[in-house]
Amino acid sequence: MSSNSSLPEERETPVEQGETNSGTVSGARAALGLLFPGLTGPDGAGSSRAIHWLVPAGLLMGLAYAALYRGCWRVFGEVAGVRLLPAVVVWLLDAALLGLPMFVGAARVGDCWGRPHLLDDAADGRQLGVAGVFILVVLLVLKLALWTALPEGILGWPTDWRRHFNFLYPRPVFRPLILAPLWGRWALMLAGSIGRTAPMQDRPILGRAGGASPVRLLGWFLFNLVMTAVYCGRHGRWMIGCIIGLVVLGVTFLFSVVVARRFRGQTRSTVYAAAGLGEIVFLVAYLAFSQRIYRY
Repeated sequence: MSSNSSLPEERETPVEQGETNSGTVSGARAALGLLFPGLTGPDGAGSSRAIHWLVPAGLLMGLAYAALYRGCWRVFGEVAGVRLLPAVVVWLLDAALLGLPMFVGAARVGDCWGRPHLLDDAADGRQLGVAGVFILVVLLVLKLALWTALPEGILGWPTDWRRHFNFLYPRPVFRPLILAPLWGRWALMLAGSIGRTAPMQDRPILGRAGGASPVRLLGWFLFNLVMTAVYCGRHGRWMIGCIIGLVVLGVTFLFSVVVARRFRGQTRSTVYAAAGLGEIVFLVAYLAFSQRIYRY
């Protein structure tokens, strides 16, 4: 009798594992479909699970930027302290693939600002106007300038109990390369959670509810904030990283509110534009505080 009573539990376990694995796969596919719009993502249920993958995907992108930058730096070196070729290579990867939806989204938002009813899913196949092309060119040039202006920083690692974790501390020049995509993908999550989905948006942005829950948003925000504070906290100056994170939060939140009111909700272009803005605001704030971080 005891063996028979255990049969139902043994039969349910594979089903539960299968459902979990299916949910994980659909969430990963949905995240890929959101980060790379050329791919086909699943339905709204999968899109809701994509929220868990956005910031980890940003971390992988940041590690790819840092590895590519390091490899090009070792091969091509620098000229008068300027690492132009490494910055150009990272910029090309960003502009042509990983950050392309953000650039195009910002351009389409600017192009349709005076005609908000035109910003819908069908706008993806519409040619950019003069305003959109201008914004696209400005953003591309600005992003290249920011990648090029990253300071090398001062070498140094913790010598207290944190020395056991020195393998997690990359050289200072690589840290903004890792942190920028983190903040950009979190900004995408934030924008998708502000307001409703626009009436002209045919497909869900981030799940059926329109975005992440406040608990998820806060959790991933704290993760980014801690990483930024640690990476920008040379000689115990933890508050600098916290200030940078709060600046990204404030600017991205205000932008998301403004575009949500303008376009009667969020579209894919508006959340992509917010993600691109989050990256740029982080890089600008990082460069503004770099002298205080490294005292050079």
